Amino acid sequence: MSPRVFYYKLDGFWDFFDQKEKMDWERTRWLGMMILQPHMKKGKRIKPKDLIRFPWEKGESKKLSKDELVKRKKHAEYLNKKYSAISKRKK
Repeated sequence: MSPRVFYYKLDGFWDFFDQKEKMDWERTRWLGMMILQPHMKKGKRIKPKDLIRFPWEKGESKKLSKDELVKRKKHAEYLNKKYSAISKRKK
């Protein structure tokens, strides 16, 4: 296994682990909402996000500026070009 493949597998593992942790916290928040719901005033509904906002949810509403989009696109093209050059060299 090459170092690059190892890195990709390790990165995938941590992404999976992070996603699992997020799901567990979302489930806990949902359970808390369900427990509190019967004790709320009549007609008042509580949403899970009313209880707590997680750090990964804070950036959901953030939109990127055009400059940032252009910068990211250039960076992606650079990485693609670099990866293509490395792939050609291996053949």
